[in-house]
Amino acid sequence: MEIQEIRPLYTDHPHIHAVMSLLGNSNRQDILLSGLNGSSKAVIVASLFEQKGGLFLCLQNDLENAGYFYHDLMQ
Repeated sequence: MEIQEIRPLYTDHPHIHAVMSLLGNSNRQDILLSGLNGSSKAVIVASLFEQKGGLFLCLQNDLENAGYFYHDLMQ
């Protein structure tokens, strides 16, 4: 299964809808995503971005994690 096939599954997930309701119509909200493994962080952020648009700032622990996260987002 390719990541392009997985992303729509996350987009329709109830947890994504819950986060979207938290974001509401506000231009700025802080959200902490925890308990996610592997590429799921990037898939969640991509799903949120696809629905909400705008700018996202994603902080990582170090340069190596940031590089993996960036690579996952670009997929």
